[in-house]
Amino acid sequence: MKKICGFVLALLVNNFLFAQDPAVNGAVITPSPGVVNGQGKFSFNFQNLSGAPIVKGGLATTVTISFNKLAPVLGGGNAPQITGAGADFFDWTYALISGVPTITGTQKADIPGAGGTPVGGTVSIDIRFTAASAQSDPQESKNGGNVNIQTGSGGNIRTDNDNTSAYAYTDGALPVAFGFTSASFTGGKLKVDWETFSEKDNKSFIIEGSKDGETFVQIDQVNTQAPDGNSSEQIKYTYSKSWQEIAAKFGFSPLQLAIMALLVISVVVSAKRAKKGAMLGSLVLLITIGIGCRKEDRDLDKMDQYPTTFVRIGQVNKDGTTVNYSKVVKVVAE
Repeated sequence: MKKICGFVLALLVNNFLFAQDPAVNGAVITPSPGVVNGQGKFSFNFQNLSGAPIVKGGLATTVTISFNKLAPVLGGGNAPQITGAGADFFDWTYALISGVPTITGTQKADIPGAGGTPVGGTVSIDIRFTAASAQSDPQESKNGGNVNIQTGSGGNIRTDNDNTSAYAYTDGALPVAFGFTSASFTGGKLKVDWETFSEKDNKSFIIEGSKDGETFVQIDQVNTQAPDGNSSEQIKYTYSKSWQEIAAKFGFSPLQLAIMALLVISVVVSAKRAKKGAMLGSLVLLITIGIGCRKEDRDLDKMDQYPTTFVRIGQVNKDGTTVNYSKVVKVVAE
């Protein structure tokens, strides 16, 4: 009998030491209150609270987020825009399930065990407020989301930390609902793409640029494609213009602009002539001027790179006011 009891006790201790404990907590919506058509974030923490790793076995652990009066901002390939240390352990997909906007995260790698400190971190999702709700509404009628864990092959020693939710309400509405926004340097041009899901009394969009992501200046304007400024359909916009034509509007110094122009010229000349002498001469000229620029201004990190640049889209009402902006995005080089 003692041997049986000892075996059972050892088994229980072993299961405790090596059992998994995935957990979610700390859900929050920002801003709160939000505005209909406005963008925000839905965030929570994913953590492994156990000493044992969460192994990606035959049945992977999954995380499901169901939204009410919110929708995730989707990028290329219908992919939700998700960041954070806790998000890196999962592959994320989006689908409408029985009419409910739903994001599913499927474990893609082993999650280390906690060595006294929970492993994981924040999962942050870009969202839109799609409908109005009041502060007095019951929770299930507000703008919000619920997060659930479905444990994998390793099991789960606790079930009281497998769910978290957050709810907010709205205070007003914006005339334009922005979707995904992106910007890139492509072939010597600045290319900006954005989309709208609805527009009301809209006149145009202004494209604004910044060197630091905080102070913006207008660089161009694009008319709305919505008939008479009104639409309930998704509309995609694309803007493209030579970087040399608009770089000065971002606030770069004349010396920086001269170097960027010389860089483009040198590449074109070298490519056309295909002569080592022409390429070498351009390179010497660039290096000579570049040394002086680096002494006076550190904004350009490398001669062969575009400077750090940020873009956002402003929406202009028919009365000329601008009260609505897209998310700020960093321009990437392609």
